[in-house]
Amino acid sequence: MVLRPNEFAVRDGDRIDFRPDPLRVRIELNDLVSADRHDLRCVFEFSSRVGDHPADRKLFVELMMSERPAVTREDVAFHLRPALENSASSVSQPAVTLLADAGKATFQETLRKAVDAAAFNSGLIILPPFALELTSPTLLRLQRESAQRSRTEQQAAGRLDHLRHAAELLKQFDSIRAAAPSISAGQVLERIAPADRGPLLDAILASNADRTTDQTLYAVAGAHLVKIDLGSEPIGPVAIELPTVLGPLRSVQPADFDGNRRLLIGARGGVLLVDPIDPRAAVAYAEPELNSSLGFNRAIYLAELKAILATHGEAGLVRWDHGNPSCPQSRIRALELAPQANGPVRNIQALDRRAAVCCIGNNLIFLDGNDRGVSSTGSNAPIASIVPDGGRLLAIHEDGSVATVNPETRKIVRIVSHGGEVCAAGSLPWLEGVRLLLASPAGPVDCIGPDDSLVTRFNSVYRGLRDITASASHVAAVSPDRTRLILWNSWDGRAPIHDLHLISLTRHRIADIAFA
Repeated sequence: MVLRPNEFAVRDGDRIDFRPDPLRVRIELNDLVSADRHDLRCVFEFSSRVGDHPADRKLFVELMMSERPAVTREDVAFHLRPALENSASSVSQPAVTLLADAGKATFQETLRKAVDAAAFNSGLIILPPFALELTSPTLLRLQRESAQRSRTEQQAAGRLDHLRHAAELLKQFDSIRAAAPSISAGQVLERIAPADRGPLLDAILASNADRTTDQTLYAVAGAHLVKIDLGSEPIGPVAIELPTVLGPLRSVQPADFDGNRRLLIGARGGVLLVDPIDPRAAVAYAEPELNSSLGFNRAIYLAELKAILATHGEAGLVRWDHGNPSCPQSRIRALELAPQANGPVRNIQALDRRAAVCCIGNNLIFLDGNDRGVSSTGSNAPIASIVPDGGRLLAIHEDGSVATVNPETRKIVRIVSHGGEVCAAGSLPWLEGVRLLLASPAGPVDCIGPDDSLVTRFNSVYRGLRDITASASHVAAVSPDRTRLILWNSWDGRAPIHDLHLISLTRHRIADIAFA
């Protein structure tokens, strides 16, 4: 007769065949309790076979084969299990002692003797190798909880030390600024030890964010203005459909109209003046002579002139009187603004209540009433963004160079190359100035200071972000395919805090974003 792989013996009529080689037997005990009331789980393995002596085989047949034609390893395990249970239950030691190497060795020997005695009385022989797996789920859970408490206490102590160190750095920073009020915050940061600059900057940004009322983030996509209240939990973007009289929306910027906060939204056929409280009552400043697939890329309001100025890739610079939305007061093409420049008119920014600046290619165009002036920034690359920084302008070029310009003299103060192509640029407010946000096609967003050498980063899975802006508390950017909005805390760029899929809400790609 042929025995199956798990059979010790098999009967066929009066004939019984015994397996000559041993089989591995596994016995599991799951209901043990240690002396200190911890649950124990035990798995004991050994090899076994029927003895060769006729008396052993007779005993085995009488005990194990009186009611079955074959004996399997499972049958042997079931038969020997009570002896192991009785022996294991008699062990009176704490769980931690049993789980130690010496405790396991002693426990294994106790089980070996018990199973050897039971096997001897059944005609079986117990053979090595012996193996014991002994665990305690309740002790393991207790140890994990204890380790977690210890880690939590260590982290709390580390955070406390970090806060104390940050407070000391802030005091040092404030004392230097008080002693030298004429130098910028970035220059003060340069005087701090290099290892402390990053933590100090994070502490300043976090402190500013705590003292700042959260602004609302706005996005435009198709005919929708999307409002995102960053002070709410959870974040819930709300899409508002604006009047479509001017076509699809292209840009959005905040503006101050005599103390009233408004939004200027560039569209394909003009500019919408929007009250955030009542967006659907928008006033349309139309450009009826314009026939272009492009839209107005930026718009501003000059309070002293009571004029809305907007830039357009084909129409150039268009101006409306605040009280006359039906027709522009003037239109100036790019060639009229700067005959020697090449490219569309972009990035208009207000300098004060009557003056503004925009760019064509690598040239800055200064506008003050009827006075116009052109200033080259010293780089051959087009200007990606213009950032006002107190009494100066920062012109960020697509090749990564940043020109510092005095708007009064319209002269370049200096130009610094930060290396690498820039596909989007913005600014992060901090103290009385800004830090620049530079997004590259192949890397994260670099955050740099105009007056210091510290570079921090806002990381994400995306490369080549399209638009980037910031408030004192948050940094926001648009994904390369313009379908998603990515948000970070301003003081922690290690990972985004939100990744919002806006195209599922608007059914159109994001054109622009702005805090207001």
